Amino acid sequence: MSKFIFTPYDLEKWNQSKERILFVAPEPNGNQPDGGNHDMGEWFRTASPQNNYHGNKNFYMRCYYLMESFNKSSIGVFDNFRLIDLKATPGSGQSNKDDIHRYVQEHLPEVLKFFQTEDEDFGLSPQIVVLLGGKTQPVFKDLIKPKLQGTDLKCVGFTHPTAMVNNDAVIQASLKIRDHLRSVNSTMLEKWVYKKDNFDYWETF
Repeated sequence: MSKFIFTPYDLEKWNQSKERILFVAPEPNGNQPDGGNHDMGEWFRTASPQNNYHGNKNFYMRCYYLMESFNKSSIGVFDNFRLIDLKATPGSGQSNKDDIHRYVQEHLPEVLKFFQTEDEDFGLSPQIVVLLGGKTQPVFKDLIKPKLQGTDLKCVGFTHPTAMVNNDAVIQASLKIRDHLRSVNSTMLEKWVYKKDNFDYWETF
């Protein structure tokens, strides 16, 4: 089975950035059109209105809203952006947490490099991690977070960009995301949870 790769949107600008932001999803969806790209950096670089964002506009635009909120027009929206999947091999539309957990256990050094490295050719360590979806968050907390203790990394949980939730809710919540960043050294982290009657609902995990 082919593995996806996860280059930064712009490697040079990523390395130069004072605040590198890593989005962490569970696994690539093998049922979604990928525009022929098995590199998520290339997927974002080539997604456009002309190709209908490779058939996955929600995924692209919701990442855009989050990055726009973080950067506030100080730099290009995706200049300091990278997205990875914990499990690099594609699954279906419904991720299996046990499969993701097992993959990370078996490939832990490879996965950890996305969070902690001085390799400029690969892309330097991030300062902020956005944990996308309910399958990503517990695997990160169980297997990756303990390995990052003592670092300055900040984390926050958010819904997966393809979740069937109100788009206005995602936009409104993204404006508050920086307020809910917590140190990776904290016992509990925070995540946004979609509520139809409350777009500003956050829980600890």
